[in-house]
Amino acid sequence: MIKFKRVLFIMFCIIFLTGCNKSKTENKESSKTDTIPVVSEIPQAIPNTNEDIKMANPDLTYEEEIKEYFIGEWVNAPDYWSSGTSVMDIDKDLNINLSFENDTWKESKREYSGKIRFDREYDSEDEAPDLIYIELTDSEYVDSEYFFLHRTIYDEKNVMSLFFADNGASVFELLTTEENHYTPPEVMFEKTTGVKSNLLPIKEDEFYAAYWGIGIDKKSIWLDDVIWTPQEEDDLAPIYTSRMNMYENYVEESILYDILPDQISEILGDDLMYGEVYYVQTDSDGNITNFINADLKAWIEESYITPEIREEVISLVENIDQAKEYINLGMTIEFDGSTIMLDGDEYYIVILGTQHEDYFVSEINYAVNTFTEQVYLYDYFNDMWERLEN
Repeated sequence: MIKFKRVLFIMFCIIFLTGCNKSKTENKESSKTDTIPVVSEIPQAIPNTNEDIKMANPDLTYEEEIKEYFIGEWVNAPDYWSSGTSVMDIDKDLNINLSFENDTWKESKREYSGKIRFDREYDSEDEAPDLIYIELTDSEYVDSEYFFLHRTIYDEKNVMSLFFADNGASVFELLTTEENHYTPPEVMFEKTTGVKSNLLPIKEDEFYAAYWGIGIDKKSIWLDDVIWTPQEEDDLAPIYTSRMNMYENYVEESILYDILPDQISEILGDDLMYGEVYYVQTDSDGNITNFINADLKAWIEESYITPEIREEVISLVENIDQAKEYINLGMTIEFDGSTIMLDGDEYYIVILGTQHEDYFVSEINYAVNTFTEQVYLYDYFNDMWERLEN
């Protein structure tokens, strides 16, 4: 069933994206016209020449460096699935203390202690470890293991992710509600370091970036430019978890970008996702002019339909005698750009149905080819597409 609200949402996103300052040339030989800007080159953030700013990106080449990285107090970062908070304190001997608070609990806090140790799943003994074992005493969460990844530095903090490696019971399930108890695949932590990034904003360019927070002035956001491409269904499974391979990042440092004044309410009014990838455009001063979730941008690019194609598709359906009768009886047409392959050609799917106040009832499905002007009708009884005579 196709929702009417979905169509409105898609149209809003299309209007937003077509305001971007770069677009592809329309290809009249294609059944789809893409007017969404495409990142053709990966921009480079420029180092700050101020000698008072230290190099921020940590070097985790050896186990001793990783140990130093882990030592300190880590607080779990905000996330959409979390209903609680956790503090992870690790000392120089790799003793660990974990405390949890959750609004859904009757008691105020749960505390655990134990040790951590490093190990290797895919790396050899002469390489840095890629696993961390958390061994807790006097707990049902005795032993569990996680892959770890330094994410970025922002606002004088390190951001690190732990990815559950499916061994043992994860103590971090305490961050979820007791009614909806599950093991989160990734938990992000922050540790205050006082180290600042040595990079300057990327100016007058377009790029992808991971989002890490809103500036204290509520007019800026922390972004770390990354290399990102949409994942295809037939992509090979990565060695590590999909979240660890979400993007590539060679310099894990975030930059505070100002937002163009007339874009502040629109950008900050969205539910920005911590650690997620966004498409960004900046002006000559490094201010953000356009900002949209990368997955949403890719989906819109894939399904974007020009007004000319929309008009042609609907016109073909309205000229079908059967469709005319149903439209006269009050049915409406739903078309969101979805396609299907029939006899080796791509057809647009058009649905005829009844629009109620809060939902749309799908009743008749057509498949339309704008080049041949051929139309198919879906036969629900026989589960097949029936070719209609022109």
